[in-house]
Amino acid sequence: MLNRIYSWVGWAILVLLLLVAILVAVSRQFLPSIAEHKSTIELFLSERTGAAVSIGELSAHWEGRYPVFQLRDIRTLTESEAGPDINFSVRQLDAEVDLLASLWSLFPVFAKLSVEQTEVNVHQREGRWGAAASNDNMPANASAFVRQIIAILSRQPEVSFSNASLSLYPEQGEMQRLFPITFLLNNAAEQHYLHGSLTLPVAGNSESQVEFAIETENLPLDPLAGDYRLYAKVSNLGQQLLNLNLIELPFSVKRLDMGAELWGRWNNRRLDSVQGALQITQLSFEQSSLENITDSALTFTLQPSNPQQFNVVVSDLIVQNSKAKLTMPFVSADVIWGKDEVALQQINVKEIDLGMLSEWFTDKPYLPESLNDALLKLNAKGSLKNLQIAWSDRHDYSRFQGAADLHQVSVENYYGAPVLKNVTGRLGFTKDTGSIDLNTENFHMGFPHLFPQGWEYSHAKGRVNWVIESRVGHERPVVTVNSSLLNLESSATTAAGRFSMYLPLDREYQTELTLLIGMKDTDGRQASLYIPPEVVGESLHQWVSDAIQGGHVNEGMVVLRAGTRSLPDRLPPSVQLYFDVSDATVKFQPDWPVISQADLKVRLDETGLDIKAERGALLNSRASRVEVQLPAGSTDLSVKATVAGDAGDILTVLRTTSLHDSVGAGLDTWELSGKHNTDVSLVVPLQGKTTPVVTVSSHLANSLFQDRAAKLAFSQVVGDIKFSSEKGLTSNNLQASLMNAPVSIRIEPVVKRQGVPALTRVYLSGNIGIDALKKQIDFNLLQSAAGSAAINARLDICSGSAACNKLVIDSDLKGVSLQAPVPFGKEAAALLPLQIVAQIGITDPVWRYKLGDQLRGVTKAIDGAPRTRISFGGKRPLEPSEPGLWIEGSLALVDIDVLKAFMIRNQWWGNESSSSSRAGLKQLVLKVARLNAGSVQINDVDLVLSTAPATHTAIGFASPKVAGEIKVPVNSGPYQINLDYLYLNQNKEQGEDSVSSKNGSRVIDTQEWPMIDLTIKQLYIDSKKFGHWSMRIEPDVVGQLTMKNILGSFNDFIMKGEAGWRLQNNNADSFVNMTLEGGDLGSLLGHFGYKGVIESEFTKMQSDFSWPGYPWDFETKRLNGRYTMLLKKGRIIETGESSNILRLFGILNLNTVVRRLKLNFTDLVKAGVAFDSIRANYLLNNGVAYSQEPLTMDGPSANVNLQGSINIAEQTLDSKMDVVLPLTSNVPIAAVLLGAPQIAGAVFLLDKLIGDKFEKVSTLTYQLSGAWAEPEIKIVTPGSAKSRKLHPGLSGDK
Repeated sequence: MLNRIYSWVGWAILVLLLLVAILVAVSRQFLPSIAEHKSTIELFLSERTGAAVSIGELSAHWEGRYPVFQLRDIRTLTESEAGPDINFSVRQLDAEVDLLASLWSLFPVFAKLSVEQTEVNVHQREGRWGAAASNDNMPANASAFVRQIIAILSRQPEVSFSNASLSLYPEQGEMQRLFPITFLLNNAAEQHYLHGSLTLPVAGNSESQVEFAIETENLPLDPLAGDYRLYAKVSNLGQQLLNLNLIELPFSVKRLDMGAELWGRWNNRRLDSVQGALQITQLSFEQSSLENITDSALTFTLQPSNPQQFNVVVSDLIVQNSKAKLTMPFVSADVIWGKDEVALQQINVKEIDLGMLSEWFTDKPYLPESLNDALLKLNAKGSLKNLQIAWSDRHDYSRFQGAADLHQVSVENYYGAPVLKNVTGRLGFTKDTGSIDLNTENFHMGFPHLFPQGWEYSHAKGRVNWVIESRVGHERPVVTVNSSLLNLESSATTAAGRFSMYLPLDREYQTELTLLIGMKDTDGRQASLYIPPEVVGESLHQWVSDAIQGGHVNEGMVVLRAGTRSLPDRLPPSVQLYFDVSDATVKFQPDWPVISQADLKVRLDETGLDIKAERGALLNSRASRVEVQLPAGSTDLSVKATVAGDAGDILTVLRTTSLHDSVGAGLDTWELSGKHNTDVSLVVPLQGKTTPVVTVSSHLANSLFQDRAAKLAFSQVVGDIKFSSEKGLTSNNLQASLMNAPVSIRIEPVVKRQGVPALTRVYLSGNIGIDALKKQIDFNLLQSAAGSAAINARLDICSGSAACNKLVIDSDLKGVSLQAPVPFGKEAAALLPLQIVAQIGITDPVWRYKLGDQLRGVTKAIDGAPRTRISFGGKRPLEPSEPGLWIEGSLALVDIDVLKAFMIRNQWWGNESSSSSRAGLKQLVLKVARLNAGSVQINDVDLVLSTAPATHTAIGFASPKVAGEIKVPVNSGPYQINLDYLYLNQNKEQGEDSVSSKNGSRVIDTQEWPMIDLTIKQLYIDSKKFGHWSMRIEPDVVGQLTMKNILGSFNDFIMKGEAGWRLQNNNADSFVNMTLEGGDLGSLLGHFGYKGVIESEFTKMQSDFSWPGYPWDFETKRLNGRYTMLLKKGRIIETGESSNILRLFGILNLNTVVRRLKLNFTDLVKAGVAFDSIRANYLLNNGVAYSQEPLTMDGPSANVNLQGSINIAEQTLDSKMDVVLPLTSNVPIAAVLLGAPQIAGAVFLLDKLIGDKFEKVSTLTYQLSGAWAEPEIKIVTPGSAKSRKLHPGLSGDK
């Protein structure tokens, strides 16, 4: 059996192979001749498609295993009565037939099938395109043929179309051509996949690319009955769609630049679903009123719910332009899409941002003007969530019902409608009705035309309903709004209320608001928020708002009925208000202190305002019977209160309120304490800028009124004081204590005059102790005063500035004694007018005082350090710039001792007034006609005393006799006396400018004497200049004094040394130890009246003198000590006739040869005896000078030796003189001069010692005796004598 089967199969295969071989052989034979059957093929295709088909060229050949067929220029055409509908052409079709697969499948299978340059032209007819129009008339055989062609294509492994084009010819507009189109069909057993791309031309040189794909698992013979998954992606799309005119738009698009990506499904002849995303880069319009759309996008889904109903979902919608942006996260709509209609059934929106929506549509010209106006004025904010609108009748869109969740929705006032903010709740609405179930946080509601501030609540709950209806006479509907009971809460109030509102949309009609609010447990500051300013008046509302600054509203009620639109026929609104406020804080005037802890009853209605309180606190006082009233129609608010407590509150009110302008700044530095009882009355104008009328009446008890800066205090003040804003501050019966003394006080205002500000004047009278006055003004002059005196005073308190506050005290000082130098001192019974003027309204008060016509002063204390200036002679002193005491002026007579004692007593001098003390004496400048310093009197002295901080006090003085400065050290160190000049007279007479020279035997106590550094810039003796002198004067504790480092310079002379006195057994011994060194002695003697006596080129004198007693006890008969002298190169001037002989003798003298060779001819041209040197050495004992060594004179013409004694006290001589001449044959023509401490005693020697009695002697000896004015001269050696050798190598004749 198996062999038989195998045999049959083998024969069958063999037959099959034979048939294939025969078929291949036949095909190879007949394929080249297929072109001969082209017309038959065209006819067959035309009959099958129902359209004329033509083939331009047909060929076939065998290529490898497959026969290949090529068809070129295939064309077809469908026509209607209006003309051609569809043109179809193929440039070339290439098909390779797989014979084995075809035989196996029993239908053509192509190894390769490609179509090149397919062109399809479609025309629009009556709004329909050719394909749709021709389908209805297509014959049955054509439809079967199309299905057969589709069936064949679906079984090919791959079919490719390249460079295809589609041209669309709309009834209007230009033709649109899609080229190139390229796609590829891939088929598998259960999978068919078509994908490709096409290019859409765009204006300009750009292109739009389209990518598409279609996928199915089973391709039925009817293509529309299949199940397809679709995909397309388009870039740079837009203008092509507009050119197709597929949809009629209400506007003209100028440019559309859009991209899209779509996914969809087609199933059984209907669209099953579509989803995709659109991106619009730019959308512009021809209408300038429409704004361009840029950078917008959305995603969408289209899902059919039944054959005629679709659900459209749009998500992530973003639409924006240059000014605004609109976004919606989710929108869905149920749409009925029938054959002849499209109807909206329901729309759902997840969330709408009202602010964004309002901003997008505001001021759009395509919206009605009323809608634009509403959008602008409402300025909606917040969002609608879960919005749902459903239409019960798809043919009547006015029959809808909607609901949404309001989330923090806010709208502004719209022609009388209230302002609402942060509205949260459930919204329900229809065309004519609506409601909001309010349940919101941070709720705000306001009627700006009635309540400018609005109301804030942390929580609000209730229902608000409205009805929209038409009214006769109204073009637009009328909205009626009413509420159920609204519960309102905030941190400041708990309230409940109802309101209703009649709101015509025609704005020429008035609205009507009825408002009822009850409240409890409310902050008193909330009261003014419920008072409509337009109803009660802006000024009253502002006053209530400012006045009630705290408290607790136990209960309150507001009833209001008013129109909210400002129209001419508006009826006056009505309001009733009541508040019960406890523990209130009330400020009746903006600048007045508050009344606290008050229990208020506030009533406001058509009759006016009434506020009453039985208790309260004002500053540190208690208030009672507080009443505030404002009658209806009045603009003057009346406030009355009784206050008792701390008297300082009176001054606080006067100083810190508008009353300050009346009383002035003069009270700013004053303080008031004690007790008071006061009635206060205010009339407050609520309109205009008129200041309130104030009346204050107070009774003071045991009060204190003081200015701390001025150290001025009125204590124990008792009496009545009144203040009126019209009259000022007054009183007639005040009693007080001032400076520890009782005074009577009267107060009255002083009106403003030219140059004088308005002020309050306080008159004082009483009897003041001088000690209290001294302490008050801190003036040390009163240290020398004692007693008490009557005063009359006034205190001026300025209205303009406290700086002009002034206290004036007048007294005749009767009863006060004053210990002071003439002319300031007085006995207690004497009268001496004193006036004290204090500028006290400043930080550092200034006190001025005037004592008669002799003294004026000023004192200003800064930081506790007084600055005082006193002027003698009546000149008004200026305020000092730094702490301390300044004294100036002129006095006829000043006794130094009396002045010093006075200054010490008043602490102007001494330790308390040293320069280290801030309050000490800083400067004294006096012009004194006569100054007594002990027994010394100096006339016309300018005395200046000043201090340098921490170093010294300088006393300057100037008079015709002496001028200079004395620096007194602050702590230790020498006094410095620097004299600019000093005039002395040799021959003093007792009297003016003299010092007593007698001190008796009393030892002078120098223990308190200062050490002095004395400098005299110019010393005058008998009006002749005697140079510059300086020395240090050092006293010691035992009564001795030494003038050290004496240095005098006069022309070319210097004098050095020391002087002073010592104590031995309580007896004083004075001493002088001096050295004089310089040039010409004659010039020095000339200043003492001895001119033409002697000349020298060098002089040196040394002395060491002493005498019993003090220097002013000097007597020549008690003079002791030593004296030496050395003169070089000079001459003793001869004044007699023998000078001629002296010159002749000098010429003949051979000893002068050497000098002549040196060109020294002095002895020939000048009178007198020349010398090379003169030396002297004396010992003084009780006024007698004894030669310790002979006085020698060496000269070119003669040598002189003098030895003996000179009695200086008795002016006598007892000496022997040797004169040695160089020649023995000549007559003695030379003489010598005896030098002595008193140079005046040597002048007579010139004429007495030189004569013509002796001739031809080498040495002459003389005996001098007797008075030195006319001494007796005797020659001791009358003949020749041995000549003393004058110079080596020279001798005279015998």
